[in-house]
Amino acid sequence: MTYTRVTFLLVVLFLWTGCTTTPPPPEEIVEPEPLRPPVGIVRSTNLAERYLVFEAEFRIPEGTDLVLLKEGVPAGKLKAGRYRRRKFQVADVLEGYPTVGDLVEPALRVKPQPAQQGQSGGLRP
Repeated sequence: MTYTRVTFLLVVLFLWTGCTTTPPPPEEIVEPEPLRPPVGIVRSTNLAERYLVFEAEFRIPEGTDLVLLKEGVPAGKLKAGRYRRRKFQVADVLEGYPTVGDLVEPALRVKPQPAQQGQSGGLRP
């Protein structure tokens, strides 16, 4: 065998082995469940004056009701303040005892909708 024939066989062997790989079957592909990121993380507290400083990626409007989360469980109520510097913002502590590392997220307010009666007599939103 000559040098070019050996090189040709090696290239063919390389291409042949590379083309035989198949992707995993669809049942093995598992997409991760999307996680909702926290709005903010408590970085400093002043319980004597009832306020804290939290870090957030975006500005929360002044007066927004916030919930303090400890290990994912609601543990207090806050109200966003107007003071902000870069990623850091102030919030007044209304209830609870925040500690550094707790999470902060907006309180969800759901307004009840009056039920309407349809022509068939059933209720619809």
